Amino acid sequence: MKLTLTSGILAASFAMTPTHADTPLIDAFSDLLGSCWAYSAEGRIDEIYSADELAPVYEMYCFERMENHFVRIRRQAPGPHGGAFFNEEILQWNAAYDTIITVMFTNLLSWGHINYRDGIVQDGRVILDISDDESSSSQARLIWGAVQGDQFSLTIERDMGENYGGWVAAPARIYTRQDASVGPALDALMTGGATFTPATELFQPLLGACWSTEINDSGATDTHCFTDLMGRYVRDRHIVPGNPAYSGETLFFADRESDSIEFYYYNSIGGISEGYDVHAANGIAYDHENYRGPNGEDQTFRGRYEDISYRGYISITEELQGEDWVEVSRQTFTRTEHNPFETID
Repeated sequence: MKLTLTSGILAASFAMTPTHADTPLIDAFSDLLGSCWAYSAEGRIDEIYSADELAPVYEMYCFERMENHFVRIRRQAPGPHGGAFFNEEILQWNAAYDTIITVMFTNLLSWGHINYRDGIVQDGRVILDISDDESSSSQARLIWGAVQGDQFSLTIERDMGENYGGWVAAPARIYTRQDASVGPALDALMTGGATFTPATELFQPLLGACWSTEINDSGATDTHCFTDLMGRYVRDRHIVPGNPAYSGETLFFADRESDSIEFYYYNSIGGISEGYDVHAANGIAYDHENYRGPNGEDQTFRGRYEDISYRGYISITEELQGEDWVEVSRQTFTRTEHNPFETID
């Protein structure tokens, strides 16, 4: 979650060079990144969310390189009862196993819906598995084809079972590159009214605003901007300007099985966190965050926001060192009208 940066993580970020070695995931998606692509047809799109078998189909994917090491895929497709289905998927490369790990956030159900899946890069193509909620085995897979001009193909294969031919491919869908303006428009559509999930209710005082602090009297500023995603999740993007800049993104979601709010954090030096038990406690607190840096080193944090008001809040971070919790950062954030991401996007 990185309510604020610890000195070790900040030092590591400034030590990194502006360029990073691309992973097979980034290489495979290189021609798709930074663009939106649309598919349209008459008839059924062959997904369970289509309400009308004869309705016109319009589906759009947008790809972007997120925090250097990750890929974000945003998608709009026909939804149930004539509505729209949105999802956002973040992909990371697992170098230890040469696989892709993903987490997908969707606008299904009142709290949203989280999917986890994995995939591989084979012959320069990304292949992502699709599993149902009752089984960990793959039921289908998406195969992303190469870009040719302003088009690329997407093939869906389904496992029909040994008695019915095994893996069977549906006709490939051809997607065409869209104008750059499509990306922000889709982003606006995927932002809903943040009023009715445990995650958005907890972060309501911070949503729709940016907050800045000076890091440890260093002169560097860390700015966090909180927005809702699809009306069901909370996105916290932050950036420390520099050459290169250090940036990161946290996505909070309500997990119905554990009845708690959890989060994922991704940063521009390749670090990633999983956090648990985010709750109200004279502000906002989280009890456990597992952070793995780009060098594979693990750290454990906990933290809290205190004295939250329209003007700002205090952020406190503690690290587990041996058997003791040690305070490693205490920063005062103040509300700012400057949104650094407006110029980046």
